[in-house]
Amino acid sequence: MRYYVLVSAAIFILTGCKGRTGEGVELTVWVMGAEGEKIRDMVLSFEKEHPDISVKTQTIPWLDAHMKLLTAVIGGTTPDVCQLGTTWVPEFASMDALSALGGYIEGSCVVKKENFFAGSWETGKIDGKIYGIPWYVDTRVLFYRSDILKEAGYSSPPTTWDELKSVCRALRSDIDGDGTPERYALSLPNNDAFILVIFIWQAGGDILSDDYTEPTFDDPEAEEAFRFYISFFEEGLVPVGGTIDTDLFHAFKTGFLPMFISGPWMIELLHEQVPDIDGKWAVATLPAKENGYSFMGGCNLSIFKKSNNKDEAWKFIEYMSQPENQVRWFKLTGDLPSVKSSWEDEAFQVPVIATFGRQLERARPSPPIPQWEEIRDKIETYLEEVVYKRRTVEEALVLLQKECREIISRR
Repeated sequence: MRYYVLVSAAIFILTGCKGRTGEGVELTVWVMGAEGEKIRDMVLSFEKEHPDISVKTQTIPWLDAHMKLLTAVIGGTTPDVCQLGTTWVPEFASMDALSALGGYIEGSCVVKKENFFAGSWETGKIDGKIYGIPWYVDTRVLFYRSDILKEAGYSSPPTTWDELKSVCRALRSDIDGDGTPERYALSLPNNDAFILVIFIWQAGGDILSDDYTEPTFDDPEAEEAFRFYISFFEEGLVPVGGTIDTDLFHAFKTGFLPMFISGPWMIELLHEQVPDIDGKWAVATLPAKENGYSFMGGCNLSIFKKSNNKDEAWKFIEYMSQPENQVRWFKLTGDLPSVKSSWEDEAFQVPVIATFGRQLERARPSPPIPQWEEIRDKIETYLEEVVYKRRTVEEALVLLQKECREIISRR
C-alpha cells in the first residue's frame, strides 16, 4: 500500500512537468496486434485524467504493420504516436520520420533513463539521440522440465556453458541405439539470428564494432560461439529439421524436448496448451560463459515528426510510463514492464516472472542501425547452411564478414 501512495503522489507532481494543455485535441495512436485490442482500457483512464485530449486508436496486424508504416511515412499520413518494435526504431529514425525526444525527457518527472532497464533504454537511442521510449520489454530465458532434469540427476538447471552441455548429454536418450533418440535434450532453432547472437555475446564477442562500422565475425569469440552452437547438432543433442517434433508444446509435454529457449509469451501458452504439466516445468536465466547476456526485445512508443500534437503525444507516453500503469498493462496483456520500479509489485514476485526480471538486468538489444534486418537475414541464411552441412563454420564466417561489410558500407 505504501508503494502505491508514493506512486500516486508522483502523479500529482506531473502537473509541474514540462508540457502544455491542449484544447479539444484528438490524438492518433497506432498499436499493433493484440495490444490494439486491449489498449482501450488504458485510453479511457488517460482521457479521464486529460479531459482536453481524446485518443483515437488504430489496431494494425503485425504482418501488415511495417509496410503500412512505410506507406504512411512516404505519404505523410503518420499518426501522432506509434508502437514500434525495438528493431524498427533505427530504420524509421534514419528516414527522419521520428521526433527526437531529448527536450521532453529533460523536463519529465516520469521518463528518466535510470527508471528503465539499461538494455531497453538503448533500443530507442540512435546516434546519441532518443527516438523511442520503452513501453514493454521481453527477453529470452531457459524453459526446462524440472521433473525430467531431476530424474537425470540434476536438482537445478544449468548455469554455465559447460553445465548446459553436460545436462544435454545426460538428457539425451537413445535406448535402442539406432541413432534416432527417443528423447533429445534441447530445442535450438536452425536459423534464428537472435539465439546465435546471444551465444556470441556470452562468449565475450559481438557482431559489429563499437561504432557499428565494421562486422566482427572474424573475431575468435564469434567463431567459438558459432562452433559451440553447432556442436549441439553435431552431437545429436538437438534435432535437425525433419527429425524435430514440430509441435513444441507436445514435445515439451512428452519430454521429447525437455528444454528450450524462449520469451515470456510462452508462460501463458504453456498453461493453455499443456496444463497437465503445470508444476513440472520452470524457467531459469540463460547459462553463461564470459557473461550471461540475453536478447532485449519488446516495443517502444515513438512520436512521428509530422505530428501536430507532440506535447499531447508526450503526455500519453508519460502516462504509459508511470509505474502503476505499467503494472496495469501487464495485468491486461502479460507484457513485461520496462520501468524497473514496477517490478516491486507483488505480481512480479512469482518465481517464473521474477526470473525474467533477473534476466532483463543482463539483456542487450540488437545493433541500432537501419541495416540490422539485412544482417539478421544473412546470419540466419548461413546458420542454416552450417546446420545442414552445406557449409563449414569457417566458410560461413568468412561470407558473413564479407557480405555484412558490404551492407554496412551502404549506410
